Amino acid sequence: MFKNVWAKFGRLDLLIANAGSVDGGSSYNFRRRGVDVNDVPPEPNTSCTDAHFKGVMYGTVLATHFMRHNSPAPGGKIIATTSMLGLHPCPTFPEYGSAEAGMVHWVRVNAPLLQSKENITINTVMMGPAITPVMPGFGKAFLPEE
Repeated sequence: MFKNVWAKFGRLDLLIANAGSVDGGSSYNFRRRGVDVNDVPPEPNTSCTDAHFKGVMYGTVLATHFMRHNSPAPGGKIIATTSMLGLHPCPTFPEYGSAEAGMVHWVRVNAPLLQSKENITINTVMMGPAITPVMPGFGKAFLPEE
């Protein structure tokens, strides 16, 4: 995608890194309570971490690569959409919240260096709860007025 944008416009000014997914499993799975000690849990599902955290990480690396070549002046803007659960732990979604916290920290760590060395600003927009078809019943669990 980045190569196609560069081929068409000869520059990259903005990346909005956004992903929408939830945990594929949970590190604390209530369905596994009471199982035999020999019934070892499967390897954790990391699809949420891959999409959210690794997606922002690699997207930042790719955007920086192309933004360095912007002419006449190198630089650009990166916005990572994340969730308030990146700052406020939610035991219902431990993998999701951890991935979001990773994104927030990634942005905080990279912002000063990208600004000073590359003329690239990177920030997060932290979303609150949103009612979507991805999570049926989410509004009733977290928004009692719904």
